[in-house]
Amino acid sequence: MSGTQALLLAVFGVHNAEEVAFGDRGEAIDPRLLARFGLQAADYQPQRLALATAVLTGAVAALTGACDVPAGRARAAAAVVAAGALAVNGAGHLGRAARTRTYNPGLVTAPLLLATSLRAVRRAAHGGGLGAATTATCVAAGAALSLPAIVGSLRLARALHP
Repeated sequence: MSGTQALLLAVFGVHNAEEVAFGDRGEAIDPRLLARFGLQAADYQPQRLALATAVLTGAVAALTGACDVPAGRARAAAAVVAAGALAVNGAGHLGRAARTRTYNPGLVTAPLLLATSLRAVRRAAHGGGLGAATTATCVAAGAALSLPAIVGSLRLARALHP
């Protein structure tokens, strides 16, 4: 495991711990919005959320191995997609706080997650020889895949911890 990947996973782990520990703080997610994705408020209970975040962390670990080591374009692109998704997550927490002017679980660690994720994006893109356009496309793909990954991990957690 590279230093950049280890740092990214450590920061993501602390970020996830904040979300689990303080999930009952801040503005609740609208139940109608949750229902649109087949979710419910109970999916954010600490046990389920901890399991869901563990699944996501495992996926990030599997995809970000090319952060510091020279890798082929495909492995570098996968790392950029995963790190880009985390950068969007961090930015989303900050944007939500700015919009609502309230705390949301994950807000305190969001700036560090954003900075660490962007570092991983840069390192993986450079190591894989990805140009700016390809890197931006991979980050956009990470953003697009974030919601399905989160919804899928929460549904899996519900199935495993009814």
